[in-house]
Amino acid sequence: MNKQFIDAAGFFEAAILFEGNPWDILEKDAKVRSTLPISYILTLLVARTQGR
Repeated sequence: MNKQFIDAAGFFEAAILFEGNPWDILEKDAKVRSTLPISYILTLLVARTQGR
């Protein structure tokens, strides 16, 4: 699986529930208190398209 894909999914997991500006997670190393388990869903979809 592509590492950039995993990194992007991790960012979206945190950004969706983040109360401030999501860019603060990347630029100011803001604390993330909760995330959504999106990467698990995306990982399963990618595995299916690769024939695994």
